Amino acid sequence: MTTLPPVKRVKDILDGLLGRDVTTRPGTPLDGVGAIGGVLATYVNDTDEVCAVAGWDLPAAAGVGAALGLYPAGTVREAVHQQHLPQDLFDALSEVSNVLASAFQLPGNPHLRLERTYRPVAAAPPLATSLLYSGLQRLDLDLDVPGYGPGRLSVAAAA
Repeated sequence: MTTLPPVKRVKDILDGLLGRDVTTRPGTPLDGVGAIGGVLATYVNDTDEVCAVAGWDLPAAAGVGAALGLYPAGTVREAVHQQHLPQDLFDALSEVSNVLASAFQLPGNPHLRLERTYRPVAAAPPLATSLLYSGLQRLDLDLDVPGYGPGRLSVAAAA
């Protein structure tokens, strides 16, 4: 069983990586409609079993990716308008998702590592998307990246 990381741990990782105070507050779960254009990160244990996922809606994926890469805020607006996350922002978000694996390093948890990031979410394996939408353990956050805007992040772990 994998325990979800505390919100503060997720926030601290985002704040540290992005060099700004990211607002995090309880949010609504990411669903199939909200995930359109977004990104899904899968986290596996040492036997390559998917134990957790992190789903970023398009505004969060673009905002976090742009903030990490120090892109102008207009890049986020353009990505959302086009309903497509450009490769450079996807690569930056993949790096953030990789570091986010450290949030799961809690006593009693198996060692998890980022397996892969998928764009769009629908390209992920059915097991991973099923975990995102119906995981029994969930952490649903509304994020606001200063200068880049709001978005949603949903983290789910297998029971």
